[in-house]
Amino acid sequence: KIIYSKKKGKKKFYEGYLRKNKLLLMLKKTLKRYKIKDTKFIIYIGDGSCYQNEIPTFSWNKPDNINTIFMPHYDFIESPYNNLNFDDLKKEFNNFNPKIINKIYFKGKNTSKRKSKIRSKMFLEKDIFDINIIDLNDNIKNNNNNNNYESIINLKKYKYLLDLPGVKPWSIRLKYLFLTKKFIIRISFYNSMKKEKSRWKQLLDIFLKPNRDYINLEYDIDNENEISEENYNKIKNDIIDTYNYYEKNPEEYKKIVDSASKNIKKLNMEAVYYYIYKSLNQYNKLFNKDYKKYVKYKKKYLKLKSDLNKN
Repeated sequence: KIIYSKKKGKKKFYEGYLRKNKLLLMLKKTLKRYKIKDTKFIIYIGDGSCYQNEIPTFSWNKPDNINTIFMPHYDFIESPYNNLNFDDLKKEFNNFNPKIINKIYFKGKNTSKRKSKIRSKMFLEKDIFDINIIDLNDNIKNNNNNNNYESIINLKKYKYLLDLPGVKPWSIRLKYLFLTKKFIIRISFYNSMKKEKSRWKQLLDIFLKPNRDYINLEYDIDNENEISEENYNKIKNDIIDTYNYYEKNPEEYKKIVDSASKNIKKLNMEAVYYYIYKSLNQYNKLFNKDYKKYVKYKKKYLKLKSDLNKN
């Protein structure tokens, strides 16, 4: 049985409603497979990561200096693409064998528009780039009908795939790129001013490693503010240099793609359910046996927050 309660006073948003329902569905399917002890836990369903005064929380991702616990992304159970779960989506990709286009491709919404603006800047690039930012594409914007729908499996048409930061310096779509068996270039931001030392992590990082399964280009850049022209040009040139190097070294290209294809097989729905089972049971052993400790920390946090507001 699952009992869900939300923090009062928070503004409702439709995306949060979808995330909550998909998370609950994923938990229910886990409970059908495994017995989990009575457990109370907190999960942050926003794009960021939440850490409050020693209260351990679950989240989809985290900066490397935050002690939260990964929860598998809500869309493992039901992707935005035909509502397929991760395993069924794998089959769709495996059955699709298109002619390959030798370009660096990205498709997504302009979610960085109030942040780094990396996506709208990349949208202007041509030549070896094919950057499709849905919100900026006039053809889609002015002719919004079903004929413009493009299945995610069309990612497989491109020899190189780009992953860009959005609202936060991570991407929920990254796992889908690995189903294409193509070469992935991941752009990662971290902010040393916030004591971050490297890219934001997610469950996927347990299975797939940078510079073994994909190329990770990492930058000490604040994702909350527009990136400078100097930083943008460096990112663009690094991408071009990566493309040129692997075009000249097809054996190394194949080695990375083969490694990613092998390791993404380990990530499936049964692994997701098992991970949830193990993490919640372990969480229970470490923390829920002393629920008074939780209450004490929560009271301390709320008092501190109240005192800060007064001052």
